[in-house]
Amino acid sequence: MAEEITCLPKISPSTVKLDDVPGSWTGSIRDYPLELTGVNFSDGPPSEKAFLVDSDMHEDKKSLTSKQKFYKYPSQKGKYWLICEYGEHVVFLSKEIPKEINECTVVYDKTKDSMLGYRFRSLFCK
Repeated sequence: MAEEITCLPKISPSTVKLDDVPGSWTGSIRDYPLELTGVNFSDGPPSEKAFLVDSDMHEDKKSLTSKQKFYKYPSQKGKYWLICEYGEHVVFLSKEIPKEINECTVVYDKTKDSMLGYRFRSLFCK
């Protein structure tokens, strides 16, 4: 049975830290949790910026469903990663996807109250 993988629904502001605030500026972080706003995937750690393109996408009047398949190649050295996006692409948490997982489906609801036009609904991996 495959190991379950998911994103935290929200993260505490204490998770976020500001370093190297320029000159006379003072940094601060809002005092309420950042909600999960999106999910992405990469081939290797996100720092390598090898983001994957959706394997399949379906859109209807109310939602957008994105499916990502994880192909295994004999010559593949890296591993796939799940990237959880918080606060409309402000903070990212990521982790390696267990090798037993072959695909993930992400569903977004269409909405006008998000600057992206979509609100995260669910992530299911198998």
